[in-house]
Amino acid sequence: VNYTHRPEVLEERRQVDRTYLKKLVARALKIHKDGRYFMFENPVDSALWNDRVFDPTWRIMGIDTVTGHMCAYGPTAVTTPGMPIKKSMRWVSNHPRLLQAVCLRCPGPAKHPEHHVVKETTPSQTYPPELAHAICQAVVDIAREHNPSRFCDGATDDYKQIASSVKGKE
Repeated sequence: VNYTHRPEVLEERRQVDRTYLKKLVARALKIHKDGRYFMFENPVDSALWNDRVFDPTWRIMGIDTVTGHMCAYGPTAVTTPGMPIKKSMRWVSNHPRLLQAVCLRCPGPAKHPEHHVVKETTPSQTYPPELAHAICQAVVDIAREHNPSRFCDGATDDYKQIASSVKGKE
């Protein structure tokens, strides 16, 4: 949507976005303080990255950022079937393994439209299965790093036992 001739509408939208951004920043700070991990993304050219509301996030110890291209994970344009959509995303996290999962770059050399040129952008608004799998695998790797027995058969049996006992108390 173009707001060139409607600056008041754009500012109104930005104020609503800032409300959500403040909540995102507060949540990221709390998650980090509690010793847990977070990751979020937005397009590389998003105004979010330069918004002052976001500043406290950059001061989190151990935070880093990477850029990844969605086409490396498989989204394709509907209007030009089979043609990958190159959508550059900036990811922020306080754990390097999470960022490692999302930093793939365009494998090239195939031609593809930029996401803002494609008339139907729906495919670029969802995570392709390959990206979702990469993120989930990173989460599993981190969980194993903290508790190596977490995903072994015995742990699964323990989980089932705990889950059934909790279920019985509902």
